[in-house]
Amino acid sequence: MTKAIRMRGLLAPLAVCWVLAGCSGTPLGVSTGEVFGGEGIRLVVTDAGAELEFDCADGRIEEPLSPGSDGSFEANGTFTFGQGGPIHEDDPPRSEPARYNGVLDGDRLTIGAALLESDMVIGPYALRRGDEGVIRRCL
Repeated sequence: MTKAIRMRGLLAPLAVCWVLAGCSGTPLGVSTGEVFGGEGIRLVVTDAGAELEFDCADGRIEEPLSPGSDGSFEANGTFTFGQGGPIHEDDPPRSEPARYNGVLDGDRLTIGAALLESDMVIGPYALRRGDEGVIRRCL
């Protein structure tokens, strides 16, 4: 077997991996720990989904992100409104179930959420891969 044939045999599975999953360990084609950010938002990819930080709120995507062929995805999670000042032990922030939706297009990610109990819509936000985002926490 020639060296070129052996290399082709090794590269074919890698090419399939890159096409199907970005060869990254997550279905979205990004690596765990990778950051996307924008104005008022920062998203960090986790093994289970993602952690989100907003200007005056936090969110969590609690299932792996699985985009369709067009890069779009939907995933369940939670959204927690922030509050200014200290957090009181007898009145902690309450998380609300949320349905996140978005589109990954190369290094650009657009994401929003529908809050399931209050019928509010959050976003959409425009994020870029590798950007830390600009977060202004509530005071």
